[in-house]
Amino acid sequence: MQMAEARAQGLFTVYKKLDMDAPERADMTRPPWWTAEAAGFDGLNITYPFKIEVIGLLDELSDNARAVGAVNTVVFRDGQRIGHNTDLWGFAESL
Repeated sequence: MQMAEARAQGLFTVYKKLDMDAPERADMTRPPWWTAEAAGFDGLNITYPFKIEVIGLLDELSDNARAVGAVNTVVFRDGQRIGHNTDLWGFAESL
């Protein structure tokens, strides 16, 4: 869905799912998704149960992420990992 929409907008994207149920994924002190950063990805979507756990691994939080106490999007920018939460905005917009 994400890649199809990007194509429709004239963009090239790669959207991959990381299987966090694999036994080697249990060590969150060095989460495997940081390899995505090293590979040149711009960011990640974070889903349950990692939305709270990821906070301690980030350099910065947006105001929404701080207010909610959870992160569902991580942006890699200038060597920093910045956590955002779009759930609050999405919920408010749907009301």
